[in-house]
Amino acid sequence: MNMVILTVVGILMAILLFGVKTGIGCGFSNRSLKSILLLASSYLILSIVLGSLIGYVDQSNLDIIASMGMSLHVLVALLLIGAGIYTQKQWNCGCDVSHRTFLVISLPCPVCLTALFISCMLLASYIDMSGTLIGLLVGVVFFISVVSTSLLCKKLGKTPETLGNIMMILGIYYL
Repeated sequence: MNMVILTVVGILMAILLFGVKTGIGCGFSNRSLKSILLLASSYLILSIVLGSLIGYVDQSNLDIIASMGMSLHVLVALLLIGAGIYTQKQWNCGCDVSHRTFLVISLPCPVCLTALFISCMLLASYIDMSGTLIGLLVGVVFFISVVSTSLLCKKLGKTPETLGNIMMILGIYYL
């Protein structure tokens, strides 16, 4: 198989996983379909904007953010664990706070945004398309994965306690 095709598929699968993580946060919280579509659309627009910036941003600027990767991932991990515990504790006390705590799992950290941008840059170097089209491609993959995962999680009928469990598991994984 052609290495270019494998690289493109691999990059799009990584974007798909970012979308699944966001979709899990939306699906297991009490978010409406409208708010899920709004969040997924914001990622679509963000991807298009990042794609259009491909020719204007130097790789060395991204290295600064990437060098902080370990520190930021530890911070995100601790936030996920703390938000997971808080979500579960409040749910067991009869209060649903998932409409706020889902943001910890659904909003990307700066390293994830950098990875999204680098993915667009890599795709641009492998396939001959404009940055805006690459951003659209990445954004559509992200949008579809967020919406489909959210709807699938909602059909499972789990409670926000499940969201808390998933946040703690991801937090431990990030650590």
